[in-house]
Amino acid sequence: MTFSNVVNNLLVDSVRPFAARPETRIRRSRMSSAGLVFYREVCRAIRKLPKETQSYYRVVAREKVVAHRDEDVPDRIDSIIRRSREDVAWVLKKYSPVEK
Repeated sequence: MTFSNVVNNLLVDSVRPFAARPETRIRRSRMSSAGLVFYREVCRAIRKLPKETQSYYRVVAREKVVAHRDEDVPDRIDSIIRRSREDVAWVLKKYSPVEK
């Protein structure tokens, strides 16, 4: 596969919703339901961020899901979700207005 094909696939994939992508439908069965629920939580949290940062964090979240989609050890999944929740809280705090 050439570099331009990879870029075109990424561009097309970024337009389609996550669940509509054929490769995700195939792989979804192996991903834990806890992971999918958490991914939805992250997507909702991203909507609370400023518009100019949302696209960056959407890409990062999806990359992390793709990187860990083959995890099947429950303790490892729980550890990843726990650490990621802390990261989400930190990002939300980073972009929240400063209270005086």
